[in-house]
Amino acid sequence: MTIIVYHNGFIAADRSWTSNGKHLYEACKIVRGRETIGAASGSIIALKGFYEWVESDMQIPLNCVDDEVLGIAFTKDNVYIIANNDFVAVPSDHSHVAGGGSEIALGALDMGADAYMATMIAARRMGCAQYGIDVCSLDTPITSFVPAQGKLNVNTF
Repeated sequence: MTIIVYHNGFIAADRSWTSNGKHLYEACKIVRGRETIGAASGSIIALKGFYEWVESDMQIPLNCVDDEVLGIAFTKDNVYIIANNDFVAVPSDHSHVAGGGSEIALGALDMGADAYMATMIAARRMGCAQYGIDVCSLDTPITSFVPAQGKLNVNTF
């Protein structure tokens, strides 16, 4: 399960990597180039191409081998929604979400949450908040926030 939120120049993503609903490990899903930041969900093989594309500041072709990528990338001028091996520029003054729990994150944003809080709310509801949330902007490093201790699932929020 992955939840990614872009809002007001910040991107946030949960840290839980899963397969078939089972947690495999925790790791940062956000990657940055010199002028580009992005986060995506998909298979490790497909994400390799996405991460290389972001790290190169989109100077190489997007090459997601098995076409299972859904993500968001942005620069100071543009926001891009990535689906499989394609991407499209979208308005940078809007909020954008990707992954499971997107509707929950949008609702949180509508109620005034920032990118971190919207991601945390959706991740808690989707059961993938236990490892924290990473947040980043073009002006800040990737920062990990660990949620409060205790159960973090649908029944405890």
